[in-house]
Amino acid sequence: MGAATLLWFCAPTWILPPGGLGTTYGSEPEAVGAVDADSVSGEDAAEGLLALRRGMLRDFEETLDPESALARVDHWLARHPGDPLARLWRVEALFATGDALGTIAQCRSLEKEAAGVPGIELKVLGYEAASWLALGRYGEAREALRRLRARVLTWPDNPWTAGWGSPVVTAAAEASVDVAYPPSRRVHLDALLGLLGEPDPETLAAGLLVLERSLPPGP
Repeated sequence: MGAATLLWFCAPTWILPPGGLGTTYGSEPEAVGAVDADSVSGEDAAEGLLALRRGMLRDFEETLDPESALARVDHWLARHPGDPLARLWRVEALFATGDALGTIAQCRSLEKEAAGVPGIELKVLGYEAASWLALGRYGEAREALRRLRARVLTWPDNPWTAGWGSPVVTAAAEASVDVAYPPSRRVHLDALLGLLGEPDPETLAAGLLVLERSLPPGP
């Protein structure tokens, strides 16, 4: 997948709109492609965000350096701690570095803002479930999959029709599964990451139920 395909969540402004995360933000790969990835500290906040995303995607796809992507987004958040987009992108970076517990904490910090916005809920709840699977903590993974499935069943026909651009699974997630997580947990983790791109809520819910029932017993 290319950077344009992966950029499903980029904003014209870094300030959270009154209606929530879902009211303003759409996919702007063309704009991102025009911004220098090294100009993250530019004067304009919107350009800075676009440059941040461009740089992160380069780290994920070209240099395969998720630690650099995490450093970029942490640098931005040190100056803009309430930026909802950067906080979402930090989920990807944490997961890609192998920090599953950090990913879970970041996802939970975003649950209130993500509530009611299908594309964002899919990312937040999906990465939390993936992280529990990566840790081999199947009791928590089952609960996370149930929560995700319950939300999926409330969604419209296609959660990607509101301008989200492309599915949740990014190069960060795909590359990190091979490097950051043990092969013994790959079967269920790969299955979940494959499911998260499914646009039909009923099909996705059915797949999540199958995955939940396939998990090993125990905590």
